[in-house]
Amino acid sequence: MHIMSNMVQSSNSSVRSKYMERIYKTMRNTGACSIAAGIVILVAGVAVGIVSIVSGSILLKRKSEIMF
Repeated sequence: MHIMSNMVQSSNSSVRSKYMERIYKTMRNTGACSIAAGIVILVAGVAVGIVSIVSGSILLKRKSEIMF
């Protein structure tokens, strides 16, 4: 009886370690995707900011030419 309980316990332990390994891999991949998305959003934000500053400066430069 004691031998059977040790076998079941070691079997549960190996199954649990497989699930934990899958969880850690999923967490790693999610973290990597989050960092990549953050970098893309940061670059896009900087690009939009630069474009808006340039557009605004062009409008201010040519404000005397604008007629309503």
